[in-house]
Amino acid sequence: MSYPKVHSRSDKRYILAPREGTASETTTTPERQIPAELTEGDTISLNVFVADDIESSRKEGELRDPYLTIRFSFFCIEDRIDFRFNGHQLSIRDAETTDERALTIKLPPGIPVQAPLGMSAHWFRFRILADVVVQGTNNLELRCTYMSPVAGFTPV
Repeated sequence: MSYPKVHSRSDKRYILAPREGTASETTTTPERQIPAELTEGDTISLNVFVADDIESSRKEGELRDPYLTIRFSFFCIEDRIDFRFNGHQLSIRDAETTDERALTIKLPPGIPVQAPLGMSAHWFRFRILADVVVQGTNNLELRCTYMSPVAGFTPV
């Protein structure tokens, strides 16, 4: 970008990409954090790096509340999951929820990723208070407190 300052306050999307390669083989991108399987009683911790100058935006009154969108594959609505962002509890009741059953993701041939390309997907979109987000590493924690025994699959 020729003039990055022009977009310094523009909306951004920070995306955690899935590992590449075939799921049963060694990945070519081992440092990637997802996909991650949830198991009852365990906590998954994901780091979301934000490069924006948050403090400058805050001081100048241009910092808006960001959104956090989480996609689950094979999610059972009976499961109970706690969401925390930088230590702050997020209520699933406050999330905008989208249920896309039988979702298919089309990729060009020859691009294997370790994420399902067909699934039932649930999207949870949380509004985060701007004061909670920091420049640098932000921490998202997901803890499954109850997993339905009749689902027959593991949420990812």
